[in-house]
Amino acid sequence: MRELPPLSALRAFLAACQSDSFSEAAEKLNVTHGVISKQVQVAESWFGVTLFERKGARRVATPYALTLAQELTLALEGVSDVAARHRFGGVNHPLRISVPASFCLYWLMPRIAQFYQQYPDINLRIDSAVSSEQESTGRYDLVIRRQPDATSQIKPFFCDSNALLASPDFISRHPVSVPQDVLSVPCIETLTRPHSWAKWCEAAGIRHVPRSSVHRFDHFYVTAEAIKAGLGLGIGPVNLLQNSLQKGEIEIVFPDIITDAYCYYALTPVGVQKTVAHRAFESWLFSTGNAAG
Repeated sequence: MRELPPLSALRAFLAACQSDSFSEAAEKLNVTHGVISKQVQVAESWFGVTLFERKGARRVATPYALTLAQELTLALEGVSDVAARHRFGGVNHPLRISVPASFCLYWLMPRIAQFYQQYPDINLRIDSAVSSEQESTGRYDLVIRRQPDATSQIKPFFCDSNALLASPDFISRHPVSVPQDVLSVPCIETLTRPHSWAKWCEAAGIRHVPRSSVHRFDHFYVTAEAIKAGLGLGIGPVNLLQNSLQKGEIEIVFPDIITDAYCYYALTPVGVQKTVAHRAFESWLFSTGNAAG
């Protein structure tokens, strides 16, 4: 690591730049005027330039000093943020997590109380992301996605597959006995999962996908609620909707036809250092995900 200027000199220099006088800077840091003056001299010696010029009885920061102060402030704020996130192992700082909206609603929320019971001192900040928002990972400490990311440290923790789903009420009104019957009953399509029906029909040996009486929704969590409401047949993840299946809100139609095996991954963006809180949440994800999936 390259040599750094003394932190005490930087603090005095920044306080002086942000004050009308060295005396005011001294009050801010609870030191004497002489300490500020001496530490500013140390900073000037280290940087090799004059940072303050005399104007009458006052010493005023030069344009160079003001530019330097602006950059140093940003750098030290970054150091402060890192220190705060890692203090006490990071348990007191919010762990910033991005989760797909459907996964958040149907898997994470029904189980998150278990995590807090196990780790009551860890603070999570969970942001749900729809499909169009899932490209961004830079603001987060941990990201959950269906696709692995080559720029992140990746670990799969939960696997799933798709099946044909319907509510018991819908099946009672629209009985289907063979896969071909799906072409003559109302169906539901998710626009962000455009190939789900084609893959299911291919696995079922059907040459065409449903075209008539098709309800279309933008995101799967809307589709899932439409399926539960009895609006039509829909393609959806079996493990993700396990709670709804166990409650009898939905059921699998033709259970032997399963498509699209895939996994969810816990991604740690490059450059993120794992804190105690990070490792605890990641460990909980793997133990809970493996148990459920």
